[in-house]
Amino acid sequence: MGGVETDKLLQKSLVSDGLINAIKETLLSVDFVGQFCQGIVMSESFMHGISEVIHQRVDMQAKDVQEQLKVANERIVKLTNKLNDTEQYSKRRDLIITGIPMKQREDTTSITVDLTKSLGMKIVVKEIYTTHRLPVRRIDSTQPIIVSFVRADDRQAIYSKRKQLKEMQNYKQVFINEHLTLINNNKEKIG
Repeated sequence: MGGVETDKLLQKSLVSDGLINAIKETLLSVDFVGQFCQGIVMSESFMHGISEVIHQRVDMQAKDVQEQLKVANERIVKLTNKLNDTEQYSKRRDLIITGIPMKQREDTTSITVDLTKSLGMKIVVKEIYTTHRLPVRRIDSTQPIIVSFVRADDRQAIYSKRKQLKEMQNYKQVFINEHLTLINNNKEKIG
């Protein structure tokens, strides 16, 4: 290799280094970067691709959220049913008596004992845990009496004879009902 050839290679190298430096400067210039970005953003295929990726990600996240919501709703239903069952179990010894007019200084326990005697039951005060009037929303209605018995068997025996009240002159307008939870009460109305 002679000196002339080396000079030509050196010139080519210098030209290509200069070209490379010029390309780097151009690519790093603010104007080029701005124009390049604008060209990408204005490209329909680029925007379509970005839109497609975003839609896929949103759809995946929406499906995940829907699945989580479904699981949460199923759990809420199970917990609500469990809570309802527990609440209903706590009311298993209770009856609600409606239709007995209020009197001043009344004793709701004595009223309950008298009612049970009319049904042919021998319930005494010590077999009743507690009684009291329940508040009502309407002013013109009679407050029902809630009775909680010591034993659920006594409550059931009275409840099973409740239809006999229709035949008794003093108790024709009196009704004995189970003390139901709000959910179970609504089921009774529907079913």
